[in-house]
Amino acid sequence: MKRPISIKSLVTASLLIALSVILSRFLSIQLGQTVRIGFGKLPIILAGVFLGPWWGLAVGGLSDFMGFFVNPMGGAFIPGITLSAALCGFLPGLWVHGVMRNRKLATIALATVVNGLFVDLMLTGLWLTLAFGKHTYPAMLWLRLPNVAVMMVVNTTLVYAIVKSAEQIFRLRVPAVE
Repeated sequence: MKRPISIKSLVTASLLIALSVILSRFLSIQLGQTVRIGFGKLPIILAGVFLGPWWGLAVGGLSDFMGFFVNPMGGAFIPGITLSAALCGFLPGLWVHGVMRNRKLATIALATVVNGLFVDLMLTGLWLTLAFGKHTYPAMLWLRLPNVAVMMVVNTTLVYAIVKSAEQIFRLRVPAVE
């Protein structure tokens, strides 16, 4: 049976969308058209971890879509980038709520590493190559690899710290899959 959408989840998702837009569009450093250094993915990953994969998908997609209209950052709208942002919230949520059903460090680390390698490096690299065509796909991967590698470690550390703090403060539990 489907659970109704709760006001708490809706408000949490809305706040995470706003936080992601602010962190990615206004408090990040853009290096050309291929690399952005910032924490805009963190709220998207947290949406998947706290609210579940479908909420993570919605937060990621809406964050990118709304962020484009708030601050397009000098380029055209690329639907593939929005898909990557949506997957950035969906995959950690699927991993934490569906596959492993826990929020241990190993689970979060594996989720952020898979997310970083598959979504941030490979998929986003593909969309940027197709959209801008300045570099070949292998060159794009090499350009983005250092940033993605560092952000995987940073995101793992921050997500785990936030999850553990929230669990202690709010006594959160991973809900049983129905």
